[in-house]
Amino acid sequence: MVLGALLEYRLAWTVLRTPTTDAGEARLSPKPEYVEVTGTVEAEEPLETLVSRTECVAFKHMVEEYQRSGRSAAWRTVEDVVAAKGFYVRDESGRVYVDTGDPAASEIQGNAELRLNHEDVIEVDGGEEPPEDVARYLRRNDELDRQDDEVELGPISLPKDNPRRYRERRLEPGDEVYVLGQPVQGRSGHPEGVVLMDGPDTPDCVVSDVACSRGVFLDSVKKASWALVLGVGFLLVTYYFILPPTLEVFMGFL
Repeated sequence: MVLGALLEYRLAWTVLRTPTTDAGEARLSPKPEYVEVTGTVEAEEPLETLVSRTECVAFKHMVEEYQRSGRSAAWRTVEDVVAAKGFYVRDESGRVYVDTGDPAASEIQGNAELRLNHEDVIEVDGGEEPPEDVARYLRRNDELDRQDDEVELGPISLPKDNPRRYRERRLEPGDEVYVLGQPVQGRSGHPEGVVLMDGPDTPDCVVSDVACSRGVFLDSVKKASWALVLGVGFLLVTYYFILPPTLEVFMGFL
């Protein structure tokens, strides 16, 4: 957690010291480590999200299931998918292509991080008929059941399956976006210039739907601060309450 906090603070510092470049001028940048652009998303070959079938350039998909084990119960992730394709960022000066990785694989690769804040959540109780979007998705997915099975106990019907949550975050054409990556010139097929999201010298590449550098900076500082507080708290609890009795037991065996 402490290491995660330090990495978040590094990202916040990178965002703070990187000036925003017009999209049309990104290819003319004198090869800095990072380039920062904001604007509107454009897509030539968009993806589709898995549940809502919404056209987008990037999405995060997660299915959580409420599972019981003995006396404990918790929400556990049973499916987790992140996907993206290359897209354009356009502003008044022009546009620049954002290369998120291997288009054939449709996955964000390398160092890039996809930060999407708006989330749609569909909750389905065990034994409940799922909405059509979810039912259509389950018909295409052999690894997840439909959730509408019931157990008959005389006149009473009880749900057999666990409750689930279907979470979806996406970046759609027309959305405002923030991109921090490595500028590259002379890429074939992209005269507007290219921003790489897996550059060798840029460990803090970001695609965010918080479409301004100040918002991304504050979001990163908030995440870092929470991680630091939790990490330091864990270390203090370990040092004062867990380590002494553990050492006492260990010394008793010597």
